[in-house]
Amino acid sequence: MSFITIEYYIFLLFVVLLTYAIRIKFRWVILLFASYLFYASIHIEYSIVMLTSTVIAYFTAIMMYRFKNWSILFFCIGILTDLSLLFFFKYFGFFLENVNLLFGSDFDTNYSITQNIILPIGISFYTFQSLSYTIDVYKRKREPERHFGYYALYISFFPQLVAGPIERSEYLIPQLKKKVTPAFNYLIQGGKLIIWGLFKKIVIADTIGTFVNYVFSNTSEYNSLEIALSVYAFAFQVYFDFSGYTNIAIGSAKIFGIDLSMNFNNPLTSRTLTELWTKWHITLMNFFTSYIFRPLIKSGRLFRKWNSAAILIVFFISGLWHGASWNFVLFGLVNGIAIIIERKTKFARKIRQRHKKRNLSFFFNLVLIFYSLTILSFSSIWFKTDTFDQGIDILTRIGNFSFGNTNIWTVSYIIMLMLIGMTADYLRKNYLSTPVEIIKHNYIRLTIYVILIVMIMLYSYNDEVTFIYYQF
Repeated sequence: MSFITIEYYIFLLFVVLLTYAIRIKFRWVILLFASYLFYASIHIEYSIVMLTSTVIAYFTAIMMYRFKNWSILFFCIGILTDLSLLFFFKYFGFFLENVNLLFGSDFDTNYSITQNIILPIGISFYTFQSLSYTIDVYKRKREPERHFGYYALYISFFPQLVAGPIERSEYLIPQLKKKVTPAFNYLIQGGKLIIWGLFKKIVIADTIGTFVNYVFSNTSEYNSLEIALSVYAFAFQVYFDFSGYTNIAIGSAKIFGIDLSMNFNNPLTSRTLTELWTKWHITLMNFFTSYIFRPLIKSGRLFRKWNSAAILIVFFISGLWHGASWNFVLFGLVNGIAIIIERKTKFARKIRQRHKKRNLSFFFNLVLIFYSLTILSFSSIWFKTDTFDQGIDILTRIGNFSFGNTNIWTVSYIIMLMLIGMTADYLRKNYLSTPVEIIKHNYIRLTIYVILIVMIMLYSYNDEVTFIYYQF
């Protein structure tokens, strides 16, 4: 069951009606059952893996809080369980491949145990939620959740289960417990966010993605301009695909009266790469900051003096989090190195200060935005390609500076979609609204939403295109 299928919205409506029909104190039962049903509809074995992680984290958190002298033991059990499950399902094959390469061993990863391992969708997301909860309980930042149902719902809440946002327990669990009365306003606000998310995914991201796939699969048939455009377009595709998912997730949760965290804050208009990564996948970067970067800085003199090493470690892990491939690691390291350079040269700080003083011209703003998008886009080449050599081939073909036989209509159409999406997201009042809400007249807003729905239906004639972050 996917956010872009009619089955999901029938399911969502049914769950909403049930939760509003029963007594408030039993709402968690319906939501928990619905969340596991939603996950099992994708692959029933996924639910077993998630339940295993949930049960162990729940009990180890209680035990480490109750028995302080043994807290480190239960902490290790909880952490190692989550990391072991994540490693086995996501990284075991990658690990064997590198063992083969490093030691010249003959493990046949194509026909061994790894061929039957299915990566559970969303495991990277709910594992990080479980890890953050376990760490916070161990550090006495919060008490363990005694109610198993609410903790299980925190891990499995279906709107954000598959691709986030990655929520902290102290933020989401109280909302799950909150007594929310049915409100038509929740339905309307959530519905608007869902429509906007579907528009970004189906109309913008998938259309751009079709162009990107053609170019990356047949680079010899395209000139340097079209290949360069596809590189930028892929970064835009990833953004609109993932942020579109996030809009649908936030909208679905809002219908239940629950506010999920902001995950994007107009990153495509960032003036530096440092700024961009504070606005892109915010909940993931907050996780890395809280549980990796800050502990490293506090751990000793080495990282306090050389915090660049801590930044590289964070972006190395960030790249590996995205996928079990050295291509993803390269993507992370390139962005990490660029941020280190911005910090060492104080470039990011100077731009931030000049922006606060409104001392940046319109043209210079555009140059800075183009700079940050260029680094993001060209590092993302290895996010899209399967091998390092494929990425080098794309860079080489761009460097040939061949511009003949450019398909002007296709190029113009793709650029137009990129600019429409980028501008519209920039005009939003906040992450819980859509850009349509800046229009004052109700009838005009209603007309635009109807147009968006019609466009979604018209662009949905193709086969279903899964969300990019489902693979992570």
